[in-house]
Amino acid sequence: MTSGVTLGENVLSTYDDCQLRHKYKFILFKLNDNKTQIVVEDAVTEGSYEDLLARLPEDDGRFAVYDFQYFTADGGERNKLVLIAWVPDTAKIKVKMVYASSKENLKKELNGIHLHVQATDKDELDKDDILSKLSAGGSK
Repeated sequence: MTSGVTLGENVLSTYDDCQLRHKYKFILFKLNDNKTQIVVEDAVTEGSYEDLLARLPEDDGRFAVYDFQYFTADGGERNKLVLIAWVPDTAKIKVKMVYASSKENLKKELNGIHLHVQATDKDELDKDDILSKLSAGGSK
């Protein structure tokens, strides 16, 4: 990865379990203590979007993948994955720099993401806004 940060050994397999088998509702990723590797902090089988938001720390960064389920206007069911890069304004400068420089390469490794969201404040993670973008085709 450009930042020198690598993916932990179970990052891709955990993501595959979410993407291909819908085993997890959301996955939280964080940097290890040395800030050299992205690791799985938790993989949650059942939980709401609000549960995910509650798990985002106020003073540290996280990456998260959430499996959004919604229905189209004609009643069709859809599942789409959203990658969230969470780096609050209150995080330390080094944390902000490492998360920012690792984000693009993580996006490249996680195939099948429909929408990428960068947020520094939970107001930027409004569920209705995200669902609107997903149902409109999303943007990468």
